[in-house]
Amino acid sequence: MCHRYHAGVKYVAQMEEHWRSLQPRIDPVVFRLVGETLAQHYRDAGIWRDTCLTYFQRFSGKPIVGDD
Repeated sequence: MCHRYHAGVKYVAQMEEHWRSLQPRIDPVVFRLVGETLAQHYRDAGIWRDTCLTYFQRFSGKPIVGDD
């Protein structure tokens, strides 16, 4: 489960990276707005990962595994 949540955060980071590569082709206003949205998605994904893993860790008693 830990790896799945870490993968979700990595996926959003990859979307942000891909979006930045498109900057020369995108209207500046649209680029900024979508970039802000992706940044918020990244923050939310990290919060969601940490919250869910902490919740389940309380019941399982097992350590939260990092994604290496």
